[in-house]
Amino acid sequence: MKYVFVVVGSLILVGVVILSLTVFNPKREIKDIKYFSYGTVDGMAIYDGLHFSIDYKDSKYIATIQGNGVSEEDAKKVEVSKDKVKKLEDILNKYNVGSWDGFKKYDKDILDGSSFTLYLKTFDDLSVEASGYMKWPKNYREVRGELESFFKSL
Repeated sequence: MKYVFVVVGSLILVGVVILSLTVFNPKREIKDIKYFSYGTVDGMAIYDGLHFSIDYKDSKYIATIQGNGVSEEDAKKVEVSKDKVKKLEDILNKYNVGSWDGFKKYDKDILDGSSFTLYLKTFDDLSVEASGYMKWPKNYREVRGELESFFKSL
């Protein structure tokens, strides 16, 4: 009888831990971005996809915008203000992109699909790294749309 209580108690404890990890996912606020990179590949043609990045170097932020059909050498580079970087942080926090850290899912049954990669690092050493091939984290489509609009506005 004593073993039954131990087993039941252990199962309850495991259930509480699993519930707390899935339901009570803490929000990882993104602030003070040092480096941000987001890219997509949507087919098999050369330069088929997008790549956007922001990098803090020499006391300023430089954004690189590489649109569909544009080579890396022809990517647009522009200096952006801290206010613009704050707008990017607002987009990422609106959709809790910090919770994407560690997302790495692939659909091995699809041969010619779409993929994405996202990486960011803050001055406080918070990093978020996510990637997928025909698998997407929560709110992915909304985030992609807002990132494309944000970077194209630069």
